[in-house]
Amino acid sequence: MFDYKDHKCRIEYDREDDNVKTWFIVKKPNGQEVYADINPYNDDEELMKMWIDLDYPQRTGRAPLDRNDLLCLMENRTIYQREKCQS
Repeated sequence: MFDYKDHKCRIEYDREDDNVKTWFIVKKPNGQEVYADINPYNDDEELMKMWIDLDYPQRTGRAPLDRNDLLCLMENRTIYQREKCQS
């Protein structure tokens, strides 16, 4: 667990025989707890920080957001430009 910009962030793991999924859970400053829609096959805290900095974006396609999606969203902050960001 770690704090970032008044958010409480934690990472939980779902271990199975053949893989491990990561759940990114964020408690917002207002107390609401949400799951970050980030690719569950990594556990990079920096992705959670990017997700918070982007005001909790939702996926724009079928898959959860990955690093490339978040970087694209940071570079293209308007709604029109965001549509081109999910791989």
